[in-house]
Amino acid sequence: MVDWSWELLNVAECHVLARLSVFAGGFDLAAAEAVTAGEDVPLDEVVGHLGALVDKNSYSSTTRVPDPSAIGYWKLSGSTRRGGLKA
Repeated sequence: MVDWSWELLNVAECHVLARLSVFAGGFDLAAAEAVTAGEDVPLDEVVGHLGALVDKNSYSSTTRVPDPSAIGYWKLSGSTRRGGLKA
């Protein structure tokens, strides 16, 4: 993920993506909610922000893991995760 791509995200999406960067592997919705929800990102909005990041796949690199038993399981690309850890 390059610096300019962060500028395409809204503030809440930046918070969510940065917080999701703690996961070296994949994560499910429950884990995403646990690390991203807070005063600035209400719990009931997490799934919407996650969906927005998936929709912006071309630069957020949040991808579904192709495992039918892992419904609602995502993984950040290495470059996206590194960018999120710096945020």
